[in-house]
Amino acid sequence: MTETAVASLADLPARTREHFDGIMRTPFDERSLDMLQMPMQPSDIVVATFPKSGTTWMQQICHGLRAYGDMDFEEIGRVAPWIERGHMFGIDATQPQDHEPRVFKTHLEYANVNKGARYIHIVRDPKDVLVSFYRFLSMALIDPDAISIDTFADVWLFADQLAERADPDAPFGPNLYNYWRHLIDWWRARDVAPVLTLAYEQMHRNLPLHVARVAEFMGIASYASRVDLATLQATFEFMAAHRDQFSDHFPGTDLLLVKVVDGEVGGHASRIDAALAARIDAAWQHYVTPELGFESYGELVEALTLE
Repeated sequence: MTETAVASLADLPARTREHFDGIMRTPFDERSLDMLQMPMQPSDIVVATFPKSGTTWMQQICHGLRAYGDMDFEEIGRVAPWIERGHMFGIDATQPQDHEPRVFKTHLEYANVNKGARYIHIVRDPKDVLVSFYRFLSMALIDPDAISIDTFADVWLFADQLAERADPDAPFGPNLYNYWRHLIDWWRARDVAPVLTLAYEQMHRNLPLHVARVAEFMGIASYASRVDLATLQATFEFMAAHRDQFSDHFPGTDLLLVKVVDGEVGGHASRIDAALAARIDAAWQHYVTPELGFESYGELVEALTLE
C-alpha cells in the first residue's frame, strides 16, 4: 500500500457525511485499474458479491473445496485475493496460487470486472446488507455516533448511481459499488457468462446443499467427505473460532476489519425503523422491478428456488 493511502487512513474514522461521501467516491488508483486488465483463465472462479453479501463465506467455501480443507493461511484474502483492491492490504492478485482452480473476489459489476472466468454471485436482502455494511464500517472507517444508519444509507443506497458516470474517461471508483446496479447487472450476466447465482438466505438454510452446488460449478468432484469438510469449515461457529483468518489488516496501521460477526438472516428487523425499511422497498420498486420484473427481494429469491 502506498504512503499516500496509509496517510489517508490516519484521517479515519469519518465523522461527517461529506468525509464519508468522499471516501465512497475515491477514484481507483493506477494499480486498481491495472488489475482490471489481468487476464483470466476459463477455470478461474471469481466470487462476485456486493459488500457484506457472503463474500468471505464463499471465499472460504471455494478454498476449502479446492484445498481439501487446508487452513494454512494468514488471511483468506491471501489465498483468494481481491482483484481490484487486494494491493491495499499488501496482496498481489497476479501471483501464482497454490491450489486449483484459482479463486478471486470482486465487488464490481460484471460490466466492469475481468472477463473470461466463472463467477459465483450471491444475493442478499438489501436491508440486511445495509445493517451489516454499516456495522462493518463502524468498526474502523466511520464514527457511528456522528454518522447515523440513515445518513449511511443516503450515501450508498439511495444515491442515484444507476446513471452513467458524468465523465466516462474518469477512473473507476468505489461509487460503482451500488447495490441496485450490482444486482441488476449480475442477474443479466447469467445470460452471457457462466454465473452461479445463490441466495444468502438459502445458503444459511441449507449449507451442505449449496456447498455441493459450488463444488459442481467449480468442476470439483463432490466426494461426500470433501463436501462435508468444506461445509464444516464454512459454518459460522468454525469461522468465528478462526476470526483472525477472516479479517483484513491494513499494513502499516492498527486498522482491522473484522468480517465474521454473526451471519444472521433478518437481523435488520430490530435495527432499522419502519420508515427506512419502506424507503428500501420503494428503491427496489424504482430500480429493480422495471428492469428484472421482481416486485420484491423475496420474489427474486423464490425464482432462484425454482431453478
